[in-house]
Formats: sequence, C-alpha cells, structure tokens
Amino acid sequence: MGCIARDSVQQVGDDVYFLSATGIRSLKQVIFSADRVEMKEVTKVVRKELVSDMNSPTGNLAKIRATYNPEEGQYWIKAPGGNIWIVNNHNLIDSEEPRITKYTDTDWYSFVYFEGDTFIGHKGCIGKY
Repeated sequence: MGCIARDSVQQVGDDVYFLSATGIRSLKQVIFSADRVEMKEVTKVVRKELVSDMNSPTGNLAKIRATYNPEEGQYWIKAPGGNIWIVNNHNLIDSEEPRITKYTDTDWYSFVYFEGDTFIGHKGCIGKY
C-alpha cells in the first residue's frame, strides 16, 4: 500500500492523509501487529465511488490536488475529472467517521489554505472560498 498521487499528501492536524489505490489513508492510526501494518482508511464509506472517481479519466493521477483547512477541519482532494471530495473532521455528531461531501463537475483547478483562508484557482482567476 502506498501513495498514488504526490499532491494528495497533506498534514491534517497531527496526522498525515494521502491517497492510496483503495482510498484516503491516515498515517496516525498505524497499528503494528506481528508481521503486518494496518492503516486507518478515512473514506471506507465511499471507497468504491471515490477510487473510481480518482482513476477517471485513466492515467491522470498527476492532476489530483489536495489541501487542508485546519480551522474548518477539512481535507479537500480534487479528482482528475473535476469532482472535489471534502473530508470534514469536525463532525456535528460524536462519531469516528468523518462527514464526506462531494462537489461534482467543478471547474476548479487547484486550491490552497493560507493564513486563515482557502483560495481556489479557476481558469484564469483566483477566488476565496
């Protein structure tokens, strides 16, 4: 198991998230037992759809982008086809599973968190979320 998209790696509080071939993984939850390592899968609830989205169109893993907004507790990841997946770690209910939102068919190219704001790059302009 490993990272399949370089730009998916983000520090999320005192953890690190990255995109693997089977979904978004967390390094913080590494459990060593005998001869194997288990990592927490952050997106197991939407695994099949997320993995399919990240692999379409085929061969475009270099177009995947991610950022983390510490104030909102949100990890954002953009699929090559334009869909944005947001993993919200500040749940409204007491649960171990994060809330996951999907924005479809966006024209956003990239995004970055800087000094309290998330900025979005969109075909010739930059906006603030």
